[in-house]
Amino acid sequence: LSREGLRNSLIGSLRRLRTDYANLYQLYNPPIEMLGQEVVDTLEGFKKEGLIKDFGLSLKSPQFGLKAIDLGFRILQVNFNMIDQRVWDCGLFDKAEREGANLIARTPFCFGFLTGKITSLDFHPQDHRSAWPKEQLEKWLEASKMFDRLNQGTSRSLAVLALKFCLAPDTVACVIPGIQTPNDALENAAASNWSDLSSKEIDAIRDIYEKNNFHIMPK
Repeated sequence: LSREGLRNSLIGSLRRLRTDYANLYQLYNPPIEMLGQEVVDTLEGFKKEGLIKDFGLSLKSPQFGLKAIDLGFRILQVNFNMIDQRVWDCGLFDKAEREGANLIARTPFCFGFLTGKITSLDFHPQDHRSAWPKEQLEKWLEASKMFDRLNQGTSRSLAVLALKFCLAPDTVACVIPGIQTPNDALENAAASNWSDLSSKEIDAIRDIYEKNNFHIMPK
């Protein structure tokens, strides 16, 4: 994250992308203790040079977002979904709203478990999910069924519910769901045609999350 390192990375990306500037230049999951004023000043300098339109930070932990905002980052990418609501719990939503920061919600489907399409926990050895403890995978599958019950009486899919939940907070600018097929892209885009979740539905999702422990601590 030195000035030279950041510039070399950016210039290399622009060359490969065959463009003069990047709309958004994000640092990906750096240790929060490595971020300081020099890093922010360097990124601000890139903006003044016209090399980037804006800069952001992909967070390893939502908790790091509190310090990142203090450092001057106003675009933060963070894990957020119905199974993982740490960003809500740590107060990052509130601080982002106060400071005018925007969030990009990644993993809205919790590695596919909130799509309603996972029926087997026997993943291919090259699939990163095969490395997770079986107990964790079972917890996520159990969680998906709990949340899907909120769709009873509707034609709404679990994936739509998951995406609409992530878009509910005003500070979430967009979500970046994993897409494996053209049909996935069409299904995700179609979520925009559905009405926003009601406050009652959001409260119900929060209630399920708060009453259950969906994360298994590693041994």
